[in-house]
Amino acid sequence: MSDKKKNGIRLGLVTFLVIGILLSYTYLNPVLVEDEGSWQIVWQGSLAEAAEGDPGAGMSGFLEIILLNNSANDASDYARNSSATLEGWATANMPGKTPYWNADNGRAEYESGKTFVFLVRCRFNKTNAWDGSKFIGANTRVNITVSGAVTIAAATLGTRYETYNNTGKDYIWENFVWDNGGAGYSVAYGGVDITVAQIIIWAKY
Repeated sequence: MSDKKKNGIRLGLVTFLVIGILLSYTYLNPVLVEDEGSWQIVWQGSLAEAAEGDPGAGMSGFLEIILLNNSANDASDYARNSSATLEGWATANMPGKTPYWNADNGRAEYESGKTFVFLVRCRFNKTNAWDGSKFIGANTRVNITVSGAVTIAAATLGTRYETYNNTGKDYIWENFVWDNGGAGYSVAYGGVDITVAQIIIWAKY
């Protein structure tokens, strides 16, 4: 047998052995791909359909919307987990008004000439924002659509601010803010009503 033919046989055997080793390793050491879930709607509707602070027992969903004064300290101010604090700031910015969702009169009031942002408070349970050992805030998001005296394009995504994350609790709390690129929103005197036509709350699970 010629050396050339012998070398060809050896090369074939080596190739066969290498392929066999790779196949055996793959079989014995399978690659596990984590199922990251998909984005699903937790709740959607207009502001008029939302129940303040009451998504339902054990449920994820909408808690409140606040026309909050625009803040330069957004990282800390927008991440407050206290309705009383946020409502107090909003009311101080618009004295005599109720610039947050009021279930009693079915509306949030604003004062002309004041600058504000939209802040939506939500909570998410362990079905919607839990990976088996901890809450994942990044797996939540909210879109809103606003018309009238202020316009926010259809289903615009808000900036998320995690307000409370404790694995010992049943929920994670998140605030979502629309601040017009940092400039906030304001309405000239005599402006028409602001209509929050749609709120869509999502979770990835």
